[in-house]
Amino acid sequence: MAWMIVRLSARLFYRRLGTFLAANVLWLITSLPIVTMPAAAGGLFYLMSRVIADERDLDPDESAIGDFWVGFRRYWKQFSLIGFLDLAVVLLLGFTTYFYWQHPVELFNWLAGPLAICLLTFFFMQLYLFPLRLAYPEESVWSIFRRAFFLVITRPMDTVLLVTWLLILTAVCLTLAGPVLFLLFSTIALVQTFALRIIRIERGEIPGAIIDELKENRGNK
Repeated sequence: MAWMIVRLSARLFYRRLGTFLAANVLWLITSLPIVTMPAAAGGLFYLMSRVIADERDLDPDESAIGDFWVGFRRYWKQFSLIGFLDLAVVLLLGFTTYFYWQHPVELFNWLAGPLAICLLTFFFMQLYLFPLRLAYPEESVWSIFRRAFFLVITRPMDTVLLVTWLLILTAVCLTLAGPVLFLLFSTIALVQTFALRIIRIERGEIPGAIIDELKENRGNK
């Protein structure tokens, strides 16, 4: 499934290159104060979902770059809460892991291993957190984190492959720098949004959605 998500994202990316470029620039500008970065992600992910609905579901309400601001205004509180909790958990797990790893009592050193696994699992959960927040806006933050956790442990191979591909893409873009960076973040958001969309279609959670993604997936098996 991971390769199918990358392939579908690449096709859509080239068809709507101008939209993704503009979205990336808007995300960078609105993220400049740093604290607004999660809110800017709300606008970016909402735009990605609108573009996918426009292209894959033939939504009569055509997507436009203005959807970025719609998502920003509508979801800035929810995405900011997720973002700040995200940072707090990473710092807590990271500091605690380092603390026990450097602890002078060897018995406590063994705790660093399980904590490192928790930190790695939480890192993989990032693939799903923002798309889940958008897909289930009425659910609690705890429910969103729980959904992300279960997606990681029930789809470990797809999750690892997608995260690895995104890390490679990020490394290449950072190495090339220049104009390439103006496409990186919208591409990452597109892949994340597509990943959750495929999962929800497989589970029958999206009624009436065009399921050509699943047909392509079965054809590759």
